[in-house]
Amino acid sequence: MTDTLRRRRGRPKGSEIEDGRALSRIADLLVEGRARNIAAAVRILAGHDPSLIRRLQRKFLRDREALMATARATAARMALQEGIRQDQILRTTQPLNWRHTHDATTRLMDAVNLERQEKLKKAFARG
Repeated sequence: MTDTLRRRRGRPKGSEIEDGRALSRIADLLVEGRARNIAAAVRILAGHDPSLIRRLQRKFLRDREALMATARATAARMALQEGIRQDQILRTTQPLNWRHTHDATTRLMDAVNLERQEKLKKAFARG
């Protein structure tokens, strides 16, 4: 009987720190293209506190699909309000790959995409 009444060690279940706003902002940074990976997005928000970085990474990886879907939907809605077409949204929410050499046509398209990314950043800044 005393075995069932003993307290468990550590933090009680369900008493997590609420990080919903930070996690959604991480997803927004990834969709905007301002961060290339989760760790970079967390460092933008959390600074250099290792425990905070690890906690946010762990929570983001647990709920990644839902957070990214919400961020993409928000980006699409904001872009439509700004007058950007749906096919342009798909191109601008993906990070550009600058590692390969580009021909003149590709460089021109990348410049246009950068301009569209700047419009999206302005839309996110207002939100």
